[in-house]
Amino acid sequence: MCVIVIVCHLFRINPDNVSTPIAASMGDLCTLVILALLGGALYLSLTGTYVVPILAILQLFLLPMWIHFSYSNEHVQSVLIEGWLPLFAAMLISSGTGILLESSLHKFSGLAVMLPVVTSVGGNIGSIYASRRSTFLHVCCVLTFLKVYFIKLKMLVLSGWRS
Repeated sequence: MCVIVIVCHLFRINPDNVSTPIAASMGDLCTLVILALLGGALYLSLTGTYVVPILAILQLFLLPMWIHFSYSNEHVQSVLIEGWLPLFAAMLISSGTGILLESSLHKFSGLAVMLPVVTSVGGNIGSIYASRRSTFLHVCCVLTFLKVYFIKLKMLVLSGWRS
């Protein structure tokens, strides 16, 4: 990612427009690779073994412990309480669009090829916007902090020299 930012600066391109979609795409790619490897390993172990049910039961038993750890962290506590509604809303919307896509796939056969590109555009635009806002806030807050710090330092130095 650092190389991407440096190359963007060499070509005078805003790195917020480039690095954020690349980071999102790399994250999606890594997630797909991990899911494919784990899914392949679990699929191979399905024949005659109890690996998958044991893993499911283990996760259910560990769930209260993870909830306790998350709830005891003050920074994550609000997300644990308030984060379920947007998550379930996104799941319902995604399931609804999947049902609509499946029902209309026979009419529009080329839609299945273009849909991942179309759906990722909104996410990339949102991530670029969030990256620009965070960069702006970071620059403004750092500059404001430095200005206040230097003003206080000048006042301290000048008051120390006068006394």
